[in-house]
Formats: sequence, C-alpha cells, structure tokens
Amino acid sequence: MDSDRISPSPGSRRASRLNSNTSEDQTILAYSGKKRDEILRACEAKDVHALASLCISEGGLLHDDLRQAVWPILLGYDPSSDQPTSPEWTSLPVHSDEEQVKLDVNRAFVHYPT
Repeated sequence: MDSDRISPSPGSRRASRLNSNTSEDQTILAYSGKKRDEILRACEAKDVHALASLCISEGGLLHDDLRQAVWPILLGYDPSSDQPTSPEWTSLPVHSDEEQVKLDVNRAFVHYPT
C-alpha cells in the first residue's frame, strides 16, 4: 500500500494521470523557458513593440525579475543616464491658475475668531 503512494504501478489510472500531469508540466516549462528567452532577447534589443506584445500574451512577463528588466524599457527610462528624464518642478513655467489657487488656499484656511 505504501509503495502505491510512492510510485503507482505503470498500468494504473493514477499512473497515467501522473504521467499526463508531468507531460503537461514539461510543456508549460518549455513554453515558459522559450517565452523567457524571447523576453530577454527583446530586452537586449530594447524592442518596445515586442515587449508590449509579450506583456499581454498568455502568462504575461512570467516573473518579477523579468518585470524589473522590462518595465524601465517600456517606460523609456535609461538607467545609464544620470540626468533626470523630467525637468525639476521649479524650472517649469508658472501655470495660468497658480496665483488664483494660492489665493483660494489662503482664503480657505483663514480662522475667524468666534
């Protein structure tokens, strides 16, 4: 009885079910390995279109390590540049409503004595 739990006899129903799961698992692993290679090649080539297609295909980006490699490329971030990709907020032009917002904020927080 205990030997059945460890290794079912080759002709048993359980053995065929285990073999089919193993075959299915191997297929999934092969697909994952192939997809991982495709993702890594697209990362090396910085192919945004291929990466976007791989993201929305079955299984997505598979693992966090791949997501961490892919997302900076999709967002256009270049980690080799030390310069920030967007200008400092202090160097942006003044918005046309900025002064009115300041007046409204100051007016909203006035405390009148009671």
